[in-house]
Amino acid sequence: MRSKFRLMPLTLVCLGLVSAAGCALSMPQRALPPSQLQVWIENGNDKRPTLTFYNDDYDCFGVISVELDERSSKASAQIPHKAYTTFQSKWISHAPAEVGLDTVECEITATIDSRELSDITLRTEGNSTQCDVSVTGTTTSGETRSLPYQKRTRDILQFYTQGPFCQPDPRFQGSSTYAPPRG
Repeated sequence: MRSKFRLMPLTLVCLGLVSAAGCALSMPQRALPPSQLQVWIENGNDKRPTLTFYNDDYDCFGVISVELDERSSKASAQIPHKAYTTFQSKWISHAPAEVGLDTVECEITATIDSRELSDITLRTEGNSTQCDVSVTGTTTSGETRSLPYQKRTRDILQFYTQGPFCQPDPRFQGSSTYAPPRG
């Protein structure tokens, strides 16, 4: 009897050590957080713009939204830094009409090459007759320049809140925060 009690605590200690070692071996490695891209947003008119950024640039999937009001002309956000950055700039205006007001909507969905950038500035521009956004970027070497953007075709019939919101484009495949990327 006496040896049975001595083996029991020793068995429990051994089992505890084995399971602790097993847990240590099976702990998943934590992924490093992605680097961040600093985004500066400037409201270039008196409208209320909403800017949306996407986690996957292939088909505009995964939404990160930033909204400004008329009183706030500037905002900033940090988004995951990827090879490309896809954004949507949208604002609504009301213009006088013969009877009442016409609703004017400005919406641009576009992708920029952000591989060499440390930050970008998006400036909404326009009025009731024109709709645009200007994009400038600062490279990792400190050079600031105007950036061209590739307009994207919106996929307007969506039933999901995370997208996809534009037609798939193989040029932007792999530029994603998702593992594996979409597309």
